[in-house]
Amino acid sequence: MKIYHITILIISWIFASCGNSEKSYQPKQHLTPVWTDNLLQEIQATGQDTMDSDIVKKICDLPLSILKTPRLFSIASIRDENLAQSYAQMMIAPIQMCDIDVNLLAVDDNLDIAFKKEFFGQTLTLPSNPKKIIPIRAASNIQIVHIGRAKRDDFDHKIGGYTSINKIEHLLEPELFISEPLEQKKVVIVTLTDKITYNGLYQELALLNKKTKLIIVNFGNIDNLKKLSKAFTIVQVYEQNEITEDICAQLIFGARNATGQLPIDVSNDFKYGQGDNKTPVIRFQYASAYEVGINENELETNIDKIMARAIRKKATPGGRVLIVKSGNIILNKSYGFHTYDKVQKVKDNDVYDIASITKVAATTLAVMRLYEQGKIDDVEDYWEKYFGTKTEKGETSRIHNLRLRYLLTHRSGLPSSAPIVQYVRVKDQLSDEFLDYFSNKKTGDYSVKITDDLYLKKQLQEEMWNDIQRTRRSSSRSFKYSDVNFLILQRLVEHLTKQPLDEYVTKEFYKPLQLNSLVYNPLGKIKSERIVPTEFDKKWRNQQLKGQVQDETAAFLGGVGGHAGLFSSAEDLATIGQMLLNGGEYGGTRLFKKETIDFFTSTKHGNHRGLGFDVKSKKGAAGCYYGAGKGTFGHSGYTGTSLWVDPANDLVYVFLSNRVYTDKKNDRLMKYKTREMVHRAIYKAMD
Repeated sequence: MKIYHITILIISWIFASCGNSEKSYQPKQHLTPVWTDNLLQEIQATGQDTMDSDIVKKICDLPLSILKTPRLFSIASIRDENLAQSYAQMMIAPIQMCDIDVNLLAVDDNLDIAFKKEFFGQTLTLPSNPKKIIPIRAASNIQIVHIGRAKRDDFDHKIGGYTSINKIEHLLEPELFISEPLEQKKVVIVTLTDKITYNGLYQELALLNKKTKLIIVNFGNIDNLKKLSKAFTIVQVYEQNEITEDICAQLIFGARNATGQLPIDVSNDFKYGQGDNKTPVIRFQYASAYEVGINENELETNIDKIMARAIRKKATPGGRVLIVKSGNIILNKSYGFHTYDKVQKVKDNDVYDIASITKVAATTLAVMRLYEQGKIDDVEDYWEKYFGTKTEKGETSRIHNLRLRYLLTHRSGLPSSAPIVQYVRVKDQLSDEFLDYFSNKKTGDYSVKITDDLYLKKQLQEEMWNDIQRTRRSSSRSFKYSDVNFLILQRLVEHLTKQPLDEYVTKEFYKPLQLNSLVYNPLGKIKSERIVPTEFDKKWRNQQLKGQVQDETAAFLGGVGGHAGLFSSAEDLATIGQMLLNGGEYGGTRLFKKETIDFFTSTKHGNHRGLGFDVKSKKGAAGCYYGAGKGTFGHSGYTGTSLWVDPANDLVYVFLSNRVYTDKKNDRLMKYKTREMVHRAIYKAMD
């Protein structure tokens, strides 16, 4: 809808409202324009994109500036005329129509946030995308340069959720922008907020556009496009606020496409109606629950109550809940605080120790990849096929005749935990025994960091491995959950790939999916304020664990275990779930064949489990609602975490918490079945 058509509506509306003494505007269900035939003809005859002030004054003494506000451009950018009219009624509040001192295009702040998101989502415009840089499929070494006085914190925050940002610069004046230092960056995003007439900036941008991938985001003043050409990749955002900053970042990384159009002719390169609305959606989109057939009010209200009770009962100091339905994030919410002192609130990009979810988010994925590649021939293979029948010390291995399938389904008969008690429970730190195992500083022999002032003798890791191989195991093939199974599988993965497990899964899975918040040993990789403390370890490390893995065996291995050790944000973990739900593909990147995922998540391997994956049974599963769809698979974590994928309902559910803070004996999260109740609330809202 061209801007003067919208202007007709607004002026006509003003005309109908002049003299109205009401101080507030109550939105109606439908906008019914009122105008005289002569006024309509005069406006249309001008053929202009903005109204002539003489015509405006025929209505009442109004300033021309009201007809060129960002809100008017936003409405005019919506392609569907009927939709634009509906939004015009809701998003413009003509209060005291003939008083020029009043903002005639004020926003009704009482409007529902979901409605505002829908509105601004319709206005997002991509006038030019010649190199198809948008959407960014994979990127690192990104730099953001903000030019102008307004802050863009929400934009930065959202971009940081998709990828690691090399640097963010904020230049108050365009004269400060220099292109040369940016030429080596893979992607540069430049945002503009003010009207910029300084020609030198545009010349620098043209030079940079020839050297690297440049995206220009123009927040607000559409006149800035006059100095640019269609050789640039440009996103036009007519209004700057927390919603538009968020959805703009989503567009850049393929979580939505642009549906808006230019509302006026700006230049020969940028004409009315221009705008690419066919960019592919390759990542999570954001939608209201209503859009995917879920009662949004019931869903959020019930989950809020469940989480409030869990926090009040001290089942956990806080947590994260993320729900994906049909590829859309419909709930992404943070609750409570990092700790019970209530100093730091939980935020959306915080990372938690996900404990045993590591089994599926790292080790099982690695085994699946090696199985697809033929490096693991068959899950029926015996251990001895890859390692022989002897230990490294030449002794007979008691695991040599174990099938890989038994390890993956917890039917090995091995004990539940690794044999490390003799090392980590030495209380006298002055004893010869302790001083043989540990050092307070890093040396050649003592190279495994446990804490800043505690280092483990590297040789003890091999001693542990030898003890595992010599462990007596039950002859029963019934289910017995064991971390040792996945320590053995970790050894297999590292043997076949010739890489440490953390390096392998990062290179093969996390980097291709741009999962920068799914890591082992997060300290130094993720900002400390984003890492949620897990436990106060009173038995070994004698300190608060923040960024150090809670699981003692994983810590014994330097933080990298096949059974535990990963830290993750809710969105990165959900991405793993969605990739599996999509049949092995996400964000335009394929990691697995669908047949491989179906094979590993089926329950045709001797018990109720999949290969590596837990699968919902009639009684449910830890952290999983028993009424979830048939074939729901995933895993839970000791620290109070869950990942569940429901193919039957096209649903991914992530729950993160630090229920073991401050003490791992805290079992209230299980007592109140908080994870299961939140999961249940999703299905009840779907009924």
